[in-house]
Order: sequence, then structure tokens, then C-alpha cells
Amino acid sequence: MSYHIYNVLKDNRLIGSAFLSNLNTYTRCQSNGSDCVFPGEWHGLWSVGQRTIEIGPTTISQNGMCVHRDGNKFLLLNKSLSNGKCYKCMVFTLWHHNLLQYKESHCWHHESISDVCSLINGDKPLKTAVRVHSIPEPCPFQGSYSFSYANGTLGVLHCDNPISEIRACADDTRFRFLYKQCPNVPGTYNQELDFECLATWENGEKFLYGKFTSGEKTDDTGSYRCFMHSLYGTRGEMSMSIDPTCQGLQSPSLGIITMKLSKDMSSLPRGSCKFSDFLFRHQKWRDLEGRFLFQLGDGLQMMSIKERKHSGDRIGISVTKLVLRCVERINQNVIYSHVMNNGEFIVHATNDTCYSFHQCIRVNERAQDVVELIFGDVLEDRKFVCSFKDAKKYILIPEVNTPSICPAHLQGKYQYTDKASERTGEISLGCRDVHQMVIETLGPAGTKSVNILECFQKWREDTATFLLAKYPGISSDSIQCLIFESTEFGVEMQSDILCEGNRRIINNRRINFLLHTPPETCYENIVMQSDQNPRPGILNTHDNSNMNILDYTSRGTFMSQNCILLSVLFTFAIRWYR
Repeated sequence: MSYHIYNVLKDNRLIGSAFLSNLNTYTRCQSNGSDCVFPGEWHGLWSVGQRTIEIGPTTISQNGMCVHRDGNKFLLLNKSLSNGKCYKCMVFTLWHHNLLQYKESHCWHHESISDVCSLINGDKPLKTAVRVHSIPEPCPFQGSYSFSYANGTLGVLHCDNPISEIRACADDTRFRFLYKQCPNVPGTYNQELDFECLATWENGEKFLYGKFTSGEKTDDTGSYRCFMHSLYGTRGEMSMSIDPTCQGLQSPSLGIITMKLSKDMSSLPRGSCKFSDFLFRHQKWRDLEGRFLFQLGDGLQMMSIKERKHSGDRIGISVTKLVLRCVERINQNVIYSHVMNNGEFIVHATNDTCYSFHQCIRVNERAQDVVELIFGDVLEDRKFVCSFKDAKKYILIPEVNTPSICPAHLQGKYQYTDKASERTGEISLGCRDVHQMVIETLGPAGTKSVNILECFQKWREDTATFLLAKYPGISSDSIQCLIFESTEFGVEMQSDILCEGNRRIINNRRINFLLHTPPETCYENIVMQSDQNPRPGILNTHDNSNMNILDYTSRGTFMSQNCILLSVLFTFAIRWYR
């Protein structure tokens, strides 16, 4: 039966090409016959001391090809030696996704895995391999500490005057060492070093592995360090290796470099509160420029601000820039400009330079899913009065948005004049598509440029209408805040990233148009899509010159029908030969 099905699929290329390709691949894999394959999570580049190795499915660079496996023991064949081939045993332990430790034998001419692995004794050094380009993970202890330290290579005296510090950073995968030099203690120094946590594990003791990302230890190989730590209550001990291995660490209090830690209680935020409830509608918010992600946590008591990174058609998140913890709500629903639903808070802030301070912030709800976040001055003391003299402001919207219907009361076709360049053109608001604004600008020699903006949130304040709109496509992630206001000359349309329509002078203006009224009624066939769930990528264009409808949805229908037909034929072929 299998033979007949194979022939049917082979003869009918339309049905069987993909199936046969996968079947041939599977057959080749089965015929390989090797029982020695390294686990998939090990594959990739690893840093080991001063060199880098690559682990593949069956090979380790600079070591050879695996020919036999017994649990965590691997026998490798090395043919690169001048005196012919030889065999090496490597015994691995995976402590963390980012960290492997292993011992290895010297190269031997025996082929028996038990014989070669017996060459590994207690004197063989334990090597540590850390994944290159590891994704950092939260450090095992948070908050700030003071510590004294001793360099065991030069003496046993602890440097405790002046006292050194470990500072918490905004990103919980990092902290900062502030070493202080003690005049009478050798091996001490003044230095600031940022440390990034890459792996944690337990093996009787608690271990931390990571790398220094600033200071002198910044090269890729020499910057890695291993720690053994023990924290109990507000105190603790920690020993650190002097090289990228974990050798020389006997206990948290016995090692080459040892530290005695004490929790810095003065750095902890005093008091707690919650940010405004309307923020909880969405866990993640973004600013209009698309630079930052604002993420809520800990039951509305904490907000972290992360930088958004654009790479091609993808948006990633980089390190945390600022963490705000709510410690006191000082004002609620006070009349502020046009906003009633608002609040002022004192927050304990930690930035990406590992510096902590108190600051005032104001949170205003401008509209449904539109939040105004204002950062006031840094407070020297929590007893100081909040000031917003040198305030920094952001307009926030949910991280995930779908286009909505453009303002209905502004719908129509307008002739407009660009007040900055005196160029003219036409704006269609909600005509071709109720979710879109089309701006046609006339240029020299009769040329014409066309820009399309998608409508998102909209609201009204007094006589002004606010509309958030953006150019389609992820490459232009910035969102415009457009402000429409009727005047005796027409409708003024301006853009302002801060949505401040109550100012006579608007900064950062990109659009400053005068729309001539009254508008013409829309005459195109309006594409009606769901306001809650628009269908991106479906193009329906009405050509008024020849009344032809260009409907690309038919292509998708054809492909869907074709796939169904192939599925039926495939099922029929199998049943026919049963």
C-alpha cells in the first residue's frame, strides 16, 4: 500500500511535491544511524575562557565529532591532529539555558567510551561555557546593598571604611558595583562596574554567573565572573572568581575575593499607593513617537518604561530605562485644564544609570484609551511641594491599536492651503474609507503627491477635535496628533506630538493646514469596515473613470478553493489504495 501511495504522489507533482520532500528528508535522517547527537538547546556559540566554541548537532569545534554517548558523557573523534585520529571524552552538566560546565580528558587512541572517560579524574579543571549573546535574566537579589570586601591574593583585611555599594538598576537583570578604596588595605580601588546577570543555579550552594559591562573588564572573554552567594535577612556573604571560570569558590565566605553585604534599608521606597484605575484597562502603553513602552505591574503599584527598538519590520524591546514605584497619592481629580479624571503621585524612581530618587508625576485621562503622563521635577525630599515647571510630557495609547472611524462631523472633501509653504491640495476625510484620511498635495509642473493616514483615537475638548492618525506600515510607527478647530476662515488642522491645542504657538508642527469650508460631500463608494476589527490588506478601489472594481479579495478566494481541492485529491488518493 505504501508503495502505491508513493507512486501516486510521485506521478502527481501538484499534490505530492511537498510531501515527498519531507519524506525524503525523513528517510535521510533515519539512514544516518548515529546515536550521538548533542541536545538541541546546546547548539550555538559558547564562550570558554579566552576562546569560543560552537556546538552543532554532532560536532564541537576544536574538539571533534561525537561518535558515542552514554548519558552526559560524550566520546568525540578528533582527526585534525598531526599524529592521526584520537578520541576525547567530555562530561557535561547543563545548569542553565545560558551555562554549561564540563570536564574533558586528553586525546587518547582507544575507542572505548568507558576507557577514555576513566582518564578524567578529580584534578581535571572544571570548565565553564556561557552562551554567546545570552539573554539576561533577573538577578537573584534585588535592591541596594552596602558591602566590605577583601582581595585574598593580597591579604585578609576587609575594606570597610569607606564602605562600598551595590546599587539596584531600573533593569532587574543588572546592578552596579561601586568599589571604594581603603588606604591601608592592599588590592582595593575606586571603580564603578555594571554587572549583567546571565545564569543562576544551585548545587548545594547558590551560584550567579554574569558579565561586567563597563569599566576595565569589558572584553567579551575576560568580563565574565562567577559568584557564590548566601543572603539571610538583611545581611549576606558573597565570593567572586578572578576569571571566567567558577574555580576557587569554596563557599560564600571563602574565595579569592569575598564580600560582606548589608541591605541598604534607606534606599527602599517608603509607603505605597496605586496609580489611576483607568491605566489598568491595558497592561502595556506606548508613546506617540513609538520610542517607549510603558508597562504596569505589581497591581498598579509599579510602572516600568522600556525603550522600543525598530529592526526592519519588527519592533523589539531593549533594556528598562526607568522604573516608577508609587509611594504616595497627593492629589486626585483636581481640575487641571480640560481634564477632570486625573491624579498626582510621588514615585520612587530608579533609572538606567542605577540612580534612585523621588519624583512627582501627573496622570490625566484625556479620552478613552488616551493618557497624558507628565513628569515633574525631581524632589530632594518627599516633603517638598511638587513642581511641574520643567515638566516632560508624553501622550500614551495602548500598545496594540486598530484603526477606527474618522470623526463623522468632519467627513467630506476639503480644498486646503498649507500655511507654511502656500501649497494647495485636497483632503478626503473618511471618504474612500471611513478609517482613512487621504491628503493630495499639488506640486510644481502639475505633479501630485498622495499620503494616506489611518484614523485611531478621537475626542473633543471645548471647540477642538483631536485625532490620532498614522501612516500605514510598521516602518513609520510614529503617530500624529491632529487638532481641528473651526475659525472664520475655515477649519485649522495642525499636528502636535503633545496634543496641546490650547496654545497659540504649537511646537514640533509637521502639519499646519487651513481647510476651506464648506466641504464637498463624499462621492466615492465608502469602504465600510468594522470599527472594532478592520481588515488590513484588503484593497477595494473604485475607479470612477471606467467604473471598474479592482477587488483583490478574489485572489484569496481562488487560493482557498485551490487548497481545498488539493486536500480532497490527497485524501482520495490515500483511500483509493487502502
